[in-house]
Amino acid sequence: MSFGAGLLLGALCHGWSTLSFGLSVWAFFLVQAAHALAGPADEMRAPIDPFERARDQALELLERDP
Repeated sequence: MSFGAGLLLGALCHGWSTLSFGLSVWAFFLVQAAHALAGPADEMRAPIDPFERARDQALELLERDP
């Protein structure tokens, strides 16, 4: 999605001058950087890996008093 948004923003700056080309490239990478900043929020909502869940349960069992 961010790739398409970057291309769209770059297309809005179209033209044949050096300045418009530079603005297009800058706009594309600006959108890509914004996507990278928003990326970790998606990882926080990701489900817990089954291996990690089993590891946490095993550690919890080992920490209990006998």
